[in-house]
Amino acid sequence: MSAPKPPGGKGDKGGGPLFASDRVPLYYQLATILREKITIGEYGLGARLPTEAQLVSLYGVSRITVRQALANLAKEGLIQRAAGKGTFVTGRPEFTGTLQMDGSMNGLISMGLSTTVKLLNVREVEVQPGETGLWGLKAGSRLVRAERLRYYKDKPYCYIVNRVPWGIGRRISRKAWSSGSILKFIRDDLQIELGDADAQVRATLADVTFARWLEIRIGAPVLLVEYSIRSGDGTLLERPSLYYRSDLHSFNLQLRKQERKNGETPWTLQES
Repeated sequence: MSAPKPPGGKGDKGGGPLFASDRVPLYYQLATILREKITIGEYGLGARLPTEAQLVSLYGVSRITVRQALANLAKEGLIQRAAGKGTFVTGRPEFTGTLQMDGSMNGLISMGLSTTVKLLNVREVEVQPGETGLWGLKAGSRLVRAERLRYYKDKPYCYIVNRVPWGIGRRISRKAWSSGSILKFIRDDLQIELGDADAQVRATLADVTFARWLEIRIGAPVLLVEYSIRSGDGTLLERPSLYYRSDLHSFNLQLRKQERKNGETPWTLQES
């Protein structure tokens, strides 16, 4: 997969140690660093940002790069520049979505129907040696691997890596990969009964590949959700890995009280 590289500021020599890759323009990386500081409240509403000269010194970039980064943040409505007074924080990144699940397979499918999807890449790969037992496949067996980007309000917020057995993946067209929920396609178009799904949620850091697509800084925290989705007979159907921007996405957890006859009051976890 490839994408055109936007130009960086003239005169830059690689930036400071916070810049993890020269494949991503420095002004873009600087903007994401400052955006994160605004998001977590390090620069609160009304706070004055460092001057251009201070930012040049702090991050080891050119003044042009600093101005490009600040211009991006101003365009997003996060800062306002006042001549002779400085640059001030006027907003915070808008939280654009919440993962809503009701614990059912339909809840999992619904995630793919409320947002738009862009297909980045689809290809055949061999199953990893340590996962042959998980898939119930022999060494050297093939899978279909797709990389997709999910948008909400025209902003990328989720980078997805889907893996399905080759026998299923060869029946999924590029149009289907771009249409939203692959589970819905497997259930409705391929007429495969869906069974149970397991999920693991953990924090990780953005690498150079999906940092570019999610428009975040390399090394920025992301929320990784990995699913193992099975058919009605227990066969592994799909293993999607979803990388969510942590500044645009969160899990809301609610504990519901359930009374039992013996007087105990257990809590049940409900995701929303």
